[in-house]
Amino acid sequence: SRVAMSMLGSVTQLTGTNVEAQRWLRRALDILESEPQESLELARKATKAFDAAAELDNAADASRLVVGATYSSGDVEAAVSLASEQLEAAQRGSDLMQAYAHLMWAELMLALGKTSELKEHAAQAEQVFHRLDKMSYVAKCKAAVAQACIQECD
Repeated sequence: SRVAMSMLGSVTQLTGTNVEAQRWLRRALDILESEPQESLELARKATKAFDAAAELDNAADASRLVVGATYSSGDVEAAVSLASEQLEAAQRGSDLMQAYAHLMWAELMLALGKTSELKEHAAQAEQVFHRLDKMSYVAKCKAAVAQACIQECD
């Protein structure tokens, strides 16, 4: 599951104006495994800041990291309920928000070794990202599925 969690933390090239929040997010990513509790606080702080700035890609990456850090800190149940809340909330949002939530869920399923669920959600996310021409996110979806295949063959 070590491998899986570093996957969860994969963050796209951050762009936008909120440089401070980007720093928090990079730091959160760096310490995801070593200091998950602090990573979680930084990721939460970054999520709020990106939300406020309406930087959706960054906010989505940050909230994926919140789930990753929650999982890394050993609270699997909390991570699952966070991700399912996001999935539920996203149903009322745009296609893009739904795709982010499906990716988050897929990555969590990867960490939990639930391959068929992972593939299903990754495929849903990938379709939308493809349509919206967000190729770095298409790559994340493919990476999660590839990682699952590696784990299964292990």
